Amino acid sequence: MNNLKALRRSLRMTQKSLAEEIGQTISSIGHYESGRRQPDIKTCHQLVVALSKNGERVSIEDIFPDPNATGNSLSVTSCGQG
Repeated sequence: MNNLKALRRSLRMTQKSLAEEIGQTISSIGHYESGRRQPDIKTCHQLVVALSKNGERVSIEDIFPDPNATGNSLSVTSCGQG
């Protein structure tokens, strides 16, 4: 599970506006939010930049937390895998 949808909504961004900002399709954003697809590392960075630029100060780990992490040790297991 990821936090992309919650972060996007907290900024009152639509899937369309986020998709346009990072050069992706609306359906890609929907797939990333639902977990059906995982963004590549470049897209992960674009998501961080877009969300940060629009008011959220986030890292890749904030958007895609490692479900196996304990405490504060997070890794980027959800990005760059397809």
